[in-house]
Amino acid sequence: MTSDGNVMRMQQEAAERVQRMQEHSRRLVREQPMRPPEPPPKTDLGGLAALLQGDGEQTLTLLLAVILAKNGAPLELVLALLYVAM
Repeated sequence: MTSDGNVMRMQQEAAERVQRMQEHSRRLVREQPMRPPEPPPKTDLGGLAALLQGDGEQTLTLLLAVILAKNGAPLELVLALLYVAM
C-alpha cells in the first residue's frame, strides 16, 4: 500500500504544480497581452550590396555574366545569361 500511496501523492503534487503553472501563465497573459512582433527595420541597400543580399543563384549567374563579358565572351551568351538571371 505504501507504493500506491506514494504514487497517488506524487500524482496529486503534479496536478497541483500544473494548476499553479497555468494560473501563473494566465496572470502573465492578463498583465501583458501579446502584441504582434515589430518587423525588422528595413535597410536601404543599393547597388552591389543589394545584389549580394538577394538570391544566391541569381547572384552567381550575374557574376558569371560579368566575368564572361570581361574575358571577351560572345555578347549573345552574356545577354542570354542576363535574361536567365532576371
